[in-house]
Amino acid sequence: EERLGSLLTAGITHIVCLCEKPKFLRAVPDTISQVYFNTKKSPVKKGAWINHFNTISCILTEAIAQGGVWLIGLSRAITKLILAAYLVSVKKISIQEAISTIDPLCKVKRSALTQELFIQLQLWHTMGCRINPQFAPWVEYEQKVIKGGTDRSPATARFRTKIIYECISRIEAAREAFFEGKLNKFALPDTGDQNWGYCCATCKTCLFTGGNILKHNKEITFQPVLNDEYPCDKVVLEPLQWMEGIDKERTGIVYCYSCAKEIGAWTWSETACESCNSTLSSAVFLKVKCIIYKEPVIVRCMFIPRSFILFPL
Repeated sequence: EERLGSLLTAGITHIVCLCEKPKFLRAVPDTISQVYFNTKKSPVKKGAWINHFNTISCILTEAIAQGGVWLIGLSRAITKLILAAYLVSVKKISIQEAISTIDPLCKVKRSALTQELFIQLQLWHTMGCRINPQFAPWVEYEQKVIKGGTDRSPATARFRTKIIYECISRIEAAREAFFEGKLNKFALPDTGDQNWGYCCATCKTCLFTGGNILKHNKEITFQPVLNDEYPCDKVVLEPLQWMEGIDKERTGIVYCYSCAKEIGAWTWSETACESCNSTLSSAVFLKVKCIIYKEPVIVRCMFIPRSFILFPL
């Protein structure tokens, strides 16, 4: 009741709910417009919020012009995604600027965007904030993820030596494509919806896996990052899909895609690591101090004998 009373005093004219209608909204007065997304009758298929970016942005624009809006969502990550899409669409700013604007003002700072959600934001921004059915990366995304339901989670089992050579070959192919002006960032590797591995120390969102690390010090064979034996204060990665601008500029700064914190830099030119003097043809350097490792959460199924299950009479 306190929340509903504060709506009228705050001048709220619209409620945009990104989930089924909560019980506390049943007493909302008819003077406040209500719009609901991702309900049982009309769910957001495959989590493809990108199909609703334009509609929600128009509603938010109208609501703000008339007074104010209350945006409600079960997931803080989804709320953050919608706000970022709105700012990118209406304010015509970059994704990094949008996320930097959201975090200091809203209570969604600790919510980490998954790469699956961030890809939708990247596609939206690249297509000019509209669905372009002729844009090849969108066609591929729609067919594989939305219609096909392909699992984007990578196979990240135990470390294999073959992974190193696969990473090197991908880097060489990406470097060649960049200088030919044919690098497609949507074809670069990503970690899907995985929420564990090497993560941003600020927002705890997954950035990369062991399969994306490039060995750049010749003294030891295997280099476990965040280990006392690691010989450098930087980790070298292959180019990844979430790295904004890496397909356009020769050099640039790497920002975490979820909290927009500066965590490293990239260059397509030959360079040397400042810490260990190793020479690389091109590299993406991330600061080790900006990285933490999150262990995977193992969900165990428990068997309950029938004799211990209680049924109401």
